[in-house]
Amino acid sequence: MENILKFTGERYVPEVNGNIELEHVHRYIQASTLVQGKIVLDIASGEGYGSALLADHAQQVYGVDISSEAIQHASARYHKGNLEYRVGSCAAIPLNDASVDMVVSFETIEHHDQHEEMMLEIRRVLRPGGLLLISSPDKHFYTDLTGIQNEYHVKELYEHEFKALLGKHFTHSRFFGQKLIYGSGIFSESDSTGLISHRREDGVLQAQSGMQGPLYWIALASDASLPEFAASFLEQEVEHSDAYQSIKIALDHRVEDIVLHKNWVAHLEQDIAALNRQLESRLEEHKNEISVQISQNEKLKDNLSLSKKEKDAVLEQISLLTEQINDIQRSLSSLQSERDAALAQVSLLTEQSEELQRSLLSIKTERDAAFAQIVKIRASTAWKLTAPLRWLMQLIKGDVTPLWNGIKFIGSRASNLIPKPIYKLMDESWSKLMNLTAVVPHSSMNQGTIADIVKERCEAMQQPLTICLPPKLKPEQLPRVDISIVTHNNGRWIEAFTNSLLALNYDKKLINLYFVDNASTDDTVKQLHIFSRKLVEQGLTVEILERENKGFGAGHNAGIRAGKAPYCLVTNIDLTFESNALLNIVSSAQADTDSAAAWELRQKPYEHPKYYDPITGSTSWNSHACVLLRRSALERIKGYDETLFMYGEDVELSYRLRRAGYVLRYCPQAVVWHYTYESAGQVKKLQYTGSTFANLYLRLKYGNFWDVMAVPILSLRLLMANEAYPGSRFDVFKNILRLVLLTPKVLLSRSSSKVNFPFRAWDFEMIRDGAFIEQHALPEPPPLVSIITRTYRGRENYLRQAIVSVARQTYPNLEHIIVEDGGQTQEELVTSMRDYVHLPLRYFGLGKCGRSATGNYGLQQANGRWCLFLDDDDLLFADHVEVLMHALTEQPKACAAYSLAWEIMTDSSQIQDGRYKECTYQVPDALRQNYDYQVLRHHNFFPIQSVLFERSLFEQRGGFDEDMEALEDWTLWVRYAHNNEFVYVPKLTSMYRTPVDPEQIKRRSDAFSAAYPVALARNISRTQIFDEQFGVDKSKLNV
Repeated sequence: MENILKFTGERYVPEVNGNIELEHVHRYIQASTLVQGKIVLDIASGEGYGSALLADHAQQVYGVDISSEAIQHASARYHKGNLEYRVGSCAAIPLNDASVDMVVSFETIEHHDQHEEMMLEIRRVLRPGGLLLISSPDKHFYTDLTGIQNEYHVKELYEHEFKALLGKHFTHSRFFGQKLIYGSGIFSESDSTGLISHRREDGVLQAQSGMQGPLYWIALASDASLPEFAASFLEQEVEHSDAYQSIKIALDHRVEDIVLHKNWVAHLEQDIAALNRQLESRLEEHKNEISVQISQNEKLKDNLSLSKKEKDAVLEQISLLTEQINDIQRSLSSLQSERDAALAQVSLLTEQSEELQRSLLSIKTERDAAFAQIVKIRASTAWKLTAPLRWLMQLIKGDVTPLWNGIKFIGSRASNLIPKPIYKLMDESWSKLMNLTAVVPHSSMNQGTIADIVKERCEAMQQPLTICLPPKLKPEQLPRVDISIVTHNNGRWIEAFTNSLLALNYDKKLINLYFVDNASTDDTVKQLHIFSRKLVEQGLTVEILERENKGFGAGHNAGIRAGKAPYCLVTNIDLTFESNALLNIVSSAQADTDSAAAWELRQKPYEHPKYYDPITGSTSWNSHACVLLRRSALERIKGYDETLFMYGEDVELSYRLRRAGYVLRYCPQAVVWHYTYESAGQVKKLQYTGSTFANLYLRLKYGNFWDVMAVPILSLRLLMANEAYPGSRFDVFKNILRLVLLTPKVLLSRSSSKVNFPFRAWDFEMIRDGAFIEQHALPEPPPLVSIITRTYRGRENYLRQAIVSVARQTYPNLEHIIVEDGGQTQEELVTSMRDYVHLPLRYFGLGKCGRSATGNYGLQQANGRWCLFLDDDDLLFADHVEVLMHALTEQPKACAAYSLAWEIMTDSSQIQDGRYKECTYQVPDALRQNYDYQVLRHHNFFPIQSVLFERSLFEQRGGFDEDMEALEDWTLWVRYAHNNEFVYVPKLTSMYRTPVDPEQIKRRSDAFSAAYPVALARNISRTQIFDEQFGVDKSKLNV
């Protein structure tokens, strides 16, 4: 990667923004309109950016500069066939006579005093009739009025001097003024004005005649000829502009806050110093009084030989003095206590640290006592005698956790003692035994299924990313689509369904509808005919098929056979389409490989909680509430299995497609609103009996030997379970009898396959938390969200996936900021990703400054109202930002929202080759935490990528502690959460990695252990400081 030329003030570099950028770049933009087809000399080309800009339009450009360093930098950075950089000076230009058509000289003449020599050299290299475009600061306005002297300017010219110099050497000249102005402009929209507006959009300069994007239109109209109406500009001092005033007010407030804080600190220091002086003085006075009293006491003791009367008087005096001494000592003790309290206030942090250590010691003592009690109980005879009973009761309830934990504990110990080949064989045998007995009815193929998806993800990253980020199809590219809809007494859904079809942004002439009615007994068929006429009027082809009710799959087989289009959309009727749903799903299919056969649409308001790959969208099965299928694949496997009446037929078809070598996709960008549940968690009779029957049937058809052997025991457990609804046990019994009759035929139809088919109890894949988290429409317009990713050298394989997971987000208004710590090694990767990513993707390469400083830089660059951190090795499910933003919309007083995340133990030993293995998936118990600030102060329950927070928190309370390289996010959340509300969303929407290698685990644990006391102390002390500033009653807090 090229180095960036350091900005010294002598010459402009394009990495610098502000007024200097406007002045310099504007000149070259203006010059570029004159150089078309010309050979151009850019004298004093500096960093080289201007010559490169001119080369986009000119026939040939020569950039000449006196600095060999600048020429070397420009030659390395800007590569074009018609661009050349040379070392030279204004008085000795390294070009032949009459060799150029035009000379451009900006920021040149004021940097030397050889003006005559420069003009002669320019005339020498210019061809007859050649053109000079030159700039010069007006000394009167630039220096005299401002009183600012530019140290790099050698000889500046007044207006008359500059005009005289050009008049001496050129016959014709025209002068243009340039300055930065603030105010209101009125310009004609007509091209005849000669006004050209330029602005930079997404890093590219755009030009337009007239004013760009006027806020107001002013019109002059008449039946007669219109009078001349000149363009004008009302100038305003920048100090009077709204932007300047807003910044000034904000800065004044910040300065006032700082001054008040400093004054408050100064007053405290003065009060403490005065109190110390007072205490020292009073202490010295009492010491002197004690000394005097002691001296008097000694004298009295020497006079004991006096008479008894005198002696009694002396004793009485001694008693009185002793009492006075005691009073003085008590007063002294009270003063010392006051002094100790003052000193304690000064050394607050030290005392807090001691309090922390005592608290930790107390907790450890209580923990040890509790552990000792547990050990004592578990060692007792009563505990041992009742163990089988407890174990049996938990198994009856379906809770196998204690048994499973014991197995894993024994297994972890055995793995270190038994030879690996023998241990592996024992582990496989035990898994099969557990599945056979249905104690843990999870197939041994489950991990293999996920591993296959992860492997495909890694391989996809080495290919063009159109599979993961498909481009939208143009109207002329759209294929014909058949849509199959099965109905049975669904009259109430027809109007909304057909209206959503008409709202699709897809050519209606390319849509064929096949309504298959399964013997409805209400007015469904009548309504289908009524609304079909409306669909036909809009260009859709409609056919209504009435048939005997043989189930969902059989109905769709009829609908699919009636069409011929290359794609068939199978859909329920109790849903509506978002307008771009069909276009998005077909675009995904067209961009995919021939091995892909199905593309599932995302359902709202309740998303299916299945696992899918956040990069490729691959999944182990598709829900057929709404799914696009490739016709050739359907015909190859002969459609749906009509044995399954309803529920499970989609899983069966998915498994059959995968057995035939196809892959399945989940496409969250294509959305339907599916009204499958009238209330969250609703249990439907047919769903309960149909899905349990399908699970047992599919185990027989696709499971391995141990999955098949588990079917009888699972059936028995189903019969013994509590009824899901009155009469469910009898319905289950009928299904089991039917399954028994089908078993011989199913077992004979099995075929060998290397494909893994997952079974997880009564589910089929990993389930993500949050099945019934409702999603509604987002606010319009949706606020901008900035996602910030910190990275460093060697992380490109992880970073590429992180960028894709952001680009696949369903939230429509995002920017992604990549900040590299310690170089610019990832710039090329980020640049290449812009060809696929359709959102602002910004990159910044920094010197080595640490992950905390890198994160703060990202926050400084963020333009969004809301921000989210995504580490380069973490991934987001597609609805992550949408879910969090919806939660914030529902609770507008909250300043942040957070959701659940999977912790994935990952073997990254082969990451440099673009491969890794994901070993375990779990949500740590600590993350399942409703928002509680007191809990947050003592331990973190926010994975960094799970939190969407308002950027104003950064402006008000700062960023990461830059001296921390571990737990820096925890201390940040504590500061941001103080006296604020965070929203907890119990849905799993992201994943983060932890190492599986023991050495990496230890290093990570040691780093966290070392950082924890520091972070905890800062959390507590900062909370107390915040409380004092905001006037919070400390007695109400658990410090």
